[in-house]
Amino acid sequence: MNTLATQVPRAQIHTTTRRKTAGNSVSMSKTWAMAYRQRWVLLGFILGALLIGLLITLLTEPKYTAQASVQLEQQSATVIPEGGLEPEIPVQESERFLQTQLDRILSRNTAERVAERLKISANPGLLAALGFEDGGANATSDDIVLRLQENVTAALGLNTRLAQITFTSYD
Repeated sequence: MNTLATQVPRAQIHTTTRRKTAGNSVSMSKTWAMAYRQRWVLLGFILGALLIGLLITLLTEPKYTAQASVQLEQQSATVIPEGGLEPEIPVQESERFLQTQLDRILSRNTAERVAERLKISANPGLLAALGFEDGGANATSDDIVLRLQENVTAALGLNTRLAQITFTSYD
């Protein structure tokens, strides 16, 4: 039988195997030595990343978001317990009813009423919060209503009557 074990003594087989794996392995001391040699490059990368993060943070205009949950009911509370005074809405119409209510929340008419009630056109702070430059001196009522509509969102959850209404502005 002419095998490798009979030709090379056992001690030499293990020694050569150890040398090959020892040459390919990376030790912590070698890693720290490499990091120490490249310390200025590593420090430059870290400081560059911190500086980029700081610049992005300072240059990004903050936005604030308010969120409200509103329960949408098909039937209003009745004062008179008589059954035939108000028409009953079929259960099959509930999806259509809920979508109609969401459309009313997002409608131009609602945005106009909000702008009128809050007197946004007369308040430079509110105009700036909506994103108008120079305090909104040149903002028309149509521009204000459009910005209000752009900044509001409304959504229904699955199998629920709760609507999430969200408004986002700069201040």
